[in-house]
Amino acid sequence: VSTGSGLVHACNPKARSLGFAVGAPCPEELMPGDLLAALRQAERHGGAACMYSPSGEVASRGRSWLLHWAPVGADLVLLTLTDITSRKAAEEALRVESRRLSDVIFGTGVGTWEWNVQTGEVTFNERWAQIAGYTLEELAPVDIGTWERLVHPEDLKRSREQLERHFSGESEQYECECRMRHKNGGWAWILDRGRVTRRTADGRPLFISGTHMDIAERKRVEQYREDVERIMRHDLKTPLSAFTALPEMLLQDDNLTDDQRESLRFIREAGLRMLGMINLSLDLFKMETGAYNLPCDICPLSAPLDRALAGVAALARSYGAE
Repeated sequence: VSTGSGLVHACNPKARSLGFAVGAPCPEELMPGDLLAALRQAERHGGAACMYSPSGEVASRGRSWLLHWAPVGADLVLLTLTDITSRKAAEEALRVESRRLSDVIFGTGVGTWEWNVQTGEVTFNERWAQIAGYTLEELAPVDIGTWERLVHPEDLKRSREQLERHFSGESEQYECECRMRHKNGGWAWILDRGRVTRRTADGRPLFISGTHMDIAERKRVEQYREDVERIMRHDLKTPLSAFTALPEMLLQDDNLTDDQRESLRFIREAGLRMLGMINLSLDLFKMETGAYNLPCDICPLSAPLDRALAGVAALARSYGAE
């Protein structure tokens, strides 16, 4: 193309199919309006810097093109057009997906992280730092040591164990509830989740990505529930003493009939069963909190077996079973 006249000097069949013709002006839709004028201006200044870079994107006939230009002689510039429609569509799809992901992260209020296991480099989003009361700028420069300094020492040990289980393939994903030191000096409860996304050629974990969720409110609710349940279990045992102690005292009276004694024994046994259920509930609570110690002792089986058989004796008789 002549920079002076703006006319096409030569073009291949593909260019002709786009509207280029020898001796005719370049199709306007495939040429930035002031490109030739800018090139002429550059020539007049001995090839000084042009306002254009050596390429640009244009749109025509529902498609996207990448336009390159380069001087090939006096008053001549070579133009090439590359169809980049598919690439532009892929870039737009990636932008849409990235925006959707950003919206989800913003909507759920989770922190995100990516860790290069081999180098220790990490990338946190702003929310990750906010959960602990910081900004990313305050924590910079960040690396895996940033997390290790903030997490509670006891939880750091458990976190490393869970990571090793995931790295070895023993678990599908890494998951750990941890306490992270807050800027105000307290502890922020977080749920840390992640999964290996890439491995090295020899199978070692390379990148692991995950989320960082604030679960402080959930932990407070759980603590309230545990406190209420513990109080209820404890308080239920006090009135039960009347069902267990008083019948025992009354049974010492010689003026009771056999039916009365049987009724008192029934009340006492019912109270003891209820007390046993509460004690079992307390044991379950200790198991849930990790505070239960299994007592090892000799346990005669005759008494529980007799009770179990007594409970099904009537049903067995109805079927004629022994």
